Amino acid sequence: MKEYPDSPTVELIKYFLDNYKDKDKDKDINAKIWKKVGN
Repeated sequence: MKEYPDSPTVELIKYFLDNYKDKDKDKDINAKIWKKVGN
């Protein structure tokens, strides 16, 4: 994360780490991941 701070993957990891305990955010996290990978 330090080596590539602007990577889209880093953005997803930071979002996940901030919100992984919130069960209501699960769908949002999954949507963000699939949007980034293109499916």
